[in-house]
Amino acid sequence: EVREELAPLAFDAFVERSFRILLRRSPESVVELGLERELDVGRTFLDDVSDAFVAQTRAQQGVVLQLLKGYDRAALSRTQQVTYDVYAWWLEERQRDARFEAQALAWEPPAGATRARGSRGPRTSLSAWRTSGRHGTAAQAALPSGRGKSLDWACGVS
Repeated sequence: EVREELAPLAFDAFVERSFRILLRRSPESVVELGLERELDVGRTFLDDVSDAFVAQTRAQQGVVLQLLKGYDRAALSRTQQVTYDVYAWWLEERQRDARFEAQALAWEPPAGATRARGSRGPRTSLSAWRTSGRHGTAAQAALPSGRGKSLDWACGVS
């Protein structure tokens, strides 16, 4: 669908249209850039972070990258070449990011840690645990002295 819409466009129109298509998939970015009046993102202003939506977005970015590579960079003006290079880099970075999407934060609580009272967070959440030892939290122990207290407060650990 995206390929058919973008394939026949001249370079400048392609960049403009393809970026708008990709940007619409991230309402948070639209709002951050102040473009909500120009780009309709519906009634939601939060990104869809479901696996299926992220995979669809990654696929669309891949199609846009393939189409971009179809333009003859040497035939473009100097300004267009810069646009080409920056856009290609950005799209390639999005594709490289896919390597890390399957990575999950596997955090184990330190020895002696117990579930914080009233905590309903996931097991991997630092804020869901407290310690009752002289070493404090694992994250606190890794910080220079005097910094653990603010980390405890920020994470709800006491």
